[in-house]
Parts: sequence; C-alpha cells; structure tokens
Amino acid sequence: MKRKNLFILIFLAVVLIVILIVVSYLINMDLKYSEPDIVILSPDGKFELVIREFDVLGGSGAEVYLKDLNNKKTKKTQLVFDDYTMPFKNDNYIINWADEKVVIKYYEGVPSQNINEPDTWSVSEIKK
Repeated sequence: MKRKNLFILIFLAVVLIVILIVVSYLINMDLKYSEPDIVILSPDGKFELVIREFDVLGGSGAEVYLKDLNNKKTKKTQLVFDDYTMPFKNDNYIINWADEKVVIKYYEGVPSQNINEPDTWSVSEIKK
C-alpha cells in the first residue's frame, strides 16, 4: 500500500512539473505580442519610446523601451494591467517628455480610475 501511495505521489509531482513548464513556456513565448509596437518620437527627436503591448492568459501588459539616436533600444519597465485592458492600443494614454525623464499616464479601467480624469490614471516614470 505504501509503495502505491509513493508511486501516486511521484506521478502527481511529475505531472505538476510538466504543467508548470508548459504554462511558463506559454507565458514567455513571443506570440504574446499580438499588437504592433507603438513608437512615439520625443519632441527633440533624440529618443523614441517603444511600447510593446501584450495579452496572455486573460491578462495584459506592456514592455516599455527607450531607443536613442544610435538605435540602441533599452528596456525601461514592464507594466502589468489588472485584466484584459490595452490602454495603448485603445489610445488611452498621455506621454509627457521632460529633461531627464518620460512620464507615462495610462488608463487601466480599474474602478478607482475615471477615463475622463487623467489625474486618476496610473503613472509610470522612466529615466532617459
């Protein structure tokens, strides 16, 4: 009886590990990028903000890159949204360029936010 229980336990552990590997693969595969990149040029023309919005397993988010004049693209941050909202695709964002940073305001659609009041939107600041 103990041997049978041990076999069942090992079998379940192997199945769980396989499931975790498959889920990890699905989350990290490149197919999560279902939308084209959004590229926003800085007012001085020295930088491009590149936003790669994605959706995976019912959630969504965006990776934010800054590209300089030498075409060097650096990942600055990753934004994660509460559910399947895509503020950049839906044009619900504001970009403010400052001397040393870029301020990104975006509407996630959560109850504490109001789409008509950008002051209630989520904010992310990145350094140039």
